[in-house]
Amino acid sequence: MKVVNRRCHQGQIVSNSAGFQCTAIALDALITVCTVNPAFFTPDTIDYIVLNGHQMHHQLISQSNNPTPRFLRHWELPHYVQQNNESIEIHRHENILNGVVGMDSNFPFTTVSIEEALPMAFSISNYFICTFGDITIAIFRLDRSEQWFIFDSHSRNSTGITNPFGTATIIELSNYEQCVQFLRQNYEGRLLKSHSSI
Repeated sequence: MKVVNRRCHQGQIVSNSAGFQCTAIALDALITVCTVNPAFFTPDTIDYIVLNGHQMHHQLISQSNNPTPRFLRHWELPHYVQQNNESIEIHRHENILNGVVGMDSNFPFTTVSIEEALPMAFSISNYFICTFGDITIAIFRLDRSEQWFIFDSHSRNSTGITNPFGTATIIELSNYEQCVQFLRQNYEGRLLKSHSSI
């Protein structure tokens, strides 16, 4: 497992929407992967993603019917974006899953396990955002590769674990099993609300 951190996390951006921007930041991580191989992300790349996603969130909220700071739902994300003078079209397929991460598939309240959710998402696209409770992250893998990546704009330490003194991070995992294990360790017990393949 390889982890690259940035200088701060989304909640440290001085703004009335600090802490609400993870959905837009996760989308920006997927957009950036279109032009930069995630294996070569640097702290500056992560800074760029967090700040760009923050600006996207601010713009989307200010243009909405409800301009108060809040979490964006997947369907509120744009269908087109401009990045590096390039117009990128975003195709979205959203599933509402309502499962609980880390729970045994026999757990009575679980409708889908993380082991079932990942293959469903990856059967549609190698790039998707996933919301667990109030946390949205980007999960992606490179074509014809066993490199898996998780981008999380929340406060994580140098091993990718939640830490109040941490930073936004990209975690590179070498296989599907490591990806499942990381999701279980870090999002266990959180409701898997939805995922959008992009």
